[in-house]
Amino acid sequence: MLSTVRCFQLGMLISLLTACAGGGSLTVSNPTPVARTSAAPPLSAGSITEYGSLPPLSSPERITLGPDGAMWFTENAIDQVGRLDPITSRMTQFYAMPGCAPVGIATGPDGNIWYTCQGTNQITRMATNGLGTNFSVPTANSNLSSITKGPDQALWFTESDANNIGRISTSGSITEFHIPTMNAQPESITTGPDGNLWFTEYASSKIGRITPAGSITEFPTTLPLEGPWGITSDASTGTLWFTELDSDHIETMTTAGTVIATYAIPPSGGNPHHITFNEADGDLWFTQTGSSGPDAIGRITPMGAITEFSIPTANSAPSGIANAPNGIWFTEKSGNAIGKIVP
Repeated sequence: MLSTVRCFQLGMLISLLTACAGGGSLTVSNPTPVARTSAAPPLSAGSITEYGSLPPLSSPERITLGPDGAMWFTENAIDQVGRLDPITSRMTQFYAMPGCAPVGIATGPDGNIWYTCQGTNQITRMATNGLGTNFSVPTANSNLSSITKGPDQALWFTESDANNIGRISTSGSITEFHIPTMNAQPESITTGPDGNLWFTEYASSKIGRITPAGSITEFPTTLPLEGPWGITSDASTGTLWFTELDSDHIETMTTAGTVIATYAIPPSGGNPHHITFNEADGDLWFTQTGSSGPDAIGRITPMGAITEFSIPTANSAPSGIANAPNGIWFTEKSGNAIGKIVP
């Protein structure tokens, strides 16, 4: 089932008073974003800039580089999707379907923005002009999370409570594949260097591989109860990298499912969330909500050397992270901001 709705208003005041009947998208521009910058020079390596002009309590969740060169992100608590122009710092807000609670977001092979609606159990396809189309997922209450562009010109997503991996074509046709391990709780998903999809299983402490045809194989992490969370692929080495939320580790794995190495997060930090590969420096970058130290952005080299960069805003709860030509971008769920770090 799908629905398409579009509406526009002219300003932030009207946006707070008006809701689009039936959902769809409402565009709101804020021409005066506020940047909060760390003490280091703005363009020096490791310098963090925070853009704090989001609507109050928006809880930005995940972020991706859009087809237009802008950064697009989900705002889980207010049913909106945001766009940040990296050149002008201009923010634009788009309404999602009421009750959507958007989480995962990705740029599709069709040049549209795709995101998961955790609250309404839908996948939304949205053009960069704000026109959205919603597709209902067959399994009810599936608890949709991450979404990524696949190697087969489709989008793939995780259903944490339904224990499924989903595939949606750019026309909206959905297929679901059940994970063999019960209650695995799939979280993040990425396209691997081998042309398959790879995903984390938070509850079962496994990494899953699914072929474009739907065949699933699961591989154990080093230890039980590690809570694998974010995952990305390193195209330069043909490996997978993933974070372990509960054990404060990062592991790397071959496409044959063999763990190569396990690296401990320094005692000053912990709770690594999402992770991305940066082609420019060949390193992996990740968000971490410090369990015993400040919230930070971490960098890990292919050899396992870890550097942490503290986020200026305390208790910002960084979550999603994405690579772009002009820096590494991330969301701050509690800081209510979008951040950028210069590699």
